[in-house]
Amino acid sequence: MESANAKPTIRILHHMARSGGTIISRCLGSMQGVTLLSEVSPVPYREITPATIGSCIQFHPILQAYKWHELFTVEEAEMLTVQTSLDYATLIELVHRRCAARGQTLLLRDWSHADFTAHPPFPAPTYKLSIVEALQDRFDIRHTASVRHPIDQWLSLRRLAVIDGHVSLAQYLTGYRHFAEKCVEMEFVRYDDLVDSPTTEIQKLCQRLDLQYDPSFETEWVKYSKVTGDMNQNRAETAIKKLPRRDFESELLQQCEANADYWKSLELLGFAHPEGVAESAPASIAAPNFLSHVSTTEQTSSMFQQETQS
Repeated sequence: MESANAKPTIRILHHMARSGGTIISRCLGSMQGVTLLSEVSPVPYREITPATIGSCIQFHPILQAYKWHELFTVEEAEMLTVQTSLDYATLIELVHRRCAARGQTLLLRDWSHADFTAHPPFPAPTYKLSIVEALQDRFDIRHTASVRHPIDQWLSLRRLAVIDGHVSLAQYLTGYRHFAEKCVEMEFVRYDDLVDSPTTEIQKLCQRLDLQYDPSFETEWVKYSKVTGDMNQNRAETAIKKLPRRDFESELLQQCEANADYWKSLELLGFAHPEGVAESAPASIAAPNFLSHVSTTEQTSSMFQQETQS
């Protein structure tokens, strides 16, 4: 039980793009009592302007809270989604309050890609956990991470049009190594292990995040769709299982072998060279057609005051 003066607890799951995060999030999000916001991050949120709202709106926490979990009315969602003067922590605090009022536990799936392997239109990588920096003054942070073997992750990542020509293998491996260092600090699970033993690894994540473990995820995750990510993979998703590694050219292996960040990452995360395989990918969600007018800062301020007083 938290004291009246204690900061509320926020739970965050970090992982890089194309590392199995969508399936893991579906497992956790399908559990009773969990409200998941998927791939929300202050980095793309700060990029939302009238010109970029179409491409960045999927990352807006209020949009997801409204569309998937009905935590806000359409009028509230209109006001908060287009009001770009609000800071990220205020939005998360509003969502957290609504979840708490329903007896739900809020889980934030980070979009760590934006911090460690960014590409246009987002800023250059900072190699910091921006979501933690944005929330740590308001919340007590409980967080953990999932990782995937760097070769398998790159084989999937490089197929994306937004990556091709914008992020080199060396840039990716530098970001991967920085992320691996963060993972060691907060503990992590390997997606490569999860596909072998889903129950054991999901239990580890629940323990580290202080989530009530719900074994029904083993059958419910397949039906769970309130998540960003690749939901149209070329296989029937009825089980979590290891897949064959994608074919790749010998030059790629040679480039990895010559890269110090690659070897350091393997050492930090306990991977072999080469080893592990899995497949997943983030995509996007469509924005509903409710963005019809811009609301005032005064309306938003009044709403937040009401939440605080309730």
